[in-house]
Amino acid sequence: MNYAALAQTVNAKLAAYGQQITVKRYTPSRNSSTGAVTKGAATLTASCAAIEVPVTQGLVQSFETRLDEAALTTKVMRAFKVSTLLGFKPLPLDEVTLNDGSVWPVVGCTPVNPAGIPLVYTIGVAK
Repeated sequence: MNYAALAQTVNAKLAAYGQQITVKRYTPSRNSSTGAVTKGAATLTASCAAIEVPVTQGLVQSFETRLDEAALTTKVMRAFKVSTLLGFKPLPLDEVTLNDGSVWPVVGCTPVNPAGIPLVYTIGVAK
């Protein structure tokens, strides 16, 4: 199968039917007195097409990040299928800005990556 051609098709469909989002990558910063990790300066910014998908328990469990289920009961979660034209895999501490201007912290990302060629990322965000 020609996965490179399939990736181009996926990106074209996302561009045609999705919304533009912006993802910002921040350098982690550690507080020397408390040891807490927070976001530092923005180091990468990229925009790409994405579509929103339903959030399911299986989707949340597919993220490589361990989530505190008690904390999730008070949060709103959203998930997006994102074009790999983004150029980098989103990570926790990254932020997604939607068309309406709302900013959502990334809680996890799962790539669809057959034969080593990324086709699409599923990004979970929560407030």
